[in-house]
Amino acid sequence: MNVRKSLILPTMEYYVTHLSIINTIIPSNLRITPREIDVLAAFLALPVSVRFTTIGRKQIRDRLLLSQSSLSNHIKALIAKKFIVSAPEDDTTTIDIAANIVPTPTQEYHIRITHDASLPETLPLVVNMDEHNLNNIYNGNQDKGEKEEVLQASY
Repeated sequence: MNVRKSLILPTMEYYVTHLSIINTIIPSNLRITPREIDVLAAFLALPVSVRFTTIGRKQIRDRLLLSQSSLSNHIKALIAKKFIVSAPEDDTTTIDIAANIVPTPTQEYHIRITHDASLPETLPLVVNMDEHNLNNIYNGNQDKGEKEEVLQASY
């Protein structure tokens, strides 16, 4: 089955959607949080000349209602995950958005998902627990071993 969808979006929503799509195909240890997606999308929406300047950062803080330290923490996390990198030497800023993250004006995505039942599961199975069992687990009414097993299985 082929699924095709074409979207025409305003700037901020375009970047949030783009980042959300690519976030699903990168390794799980490098995925960014929804708030980091918002921050990175806001930087992408700014003109390149303003992106990481004091003025650009202030605009993003005001738009996303972030404190200065909160924005700095998000930038550090995005640097650690390689979404923000050192800028080329000819650039006047010290950091920039990684080139492979910046979408083209008419970005297209071709993703193929193949199922192979012989591969080992990497995600825990979801166990459907009724409310009574969950209350017992969270209230400590079961022995420790059983609690860990059920919590692990209901991940």
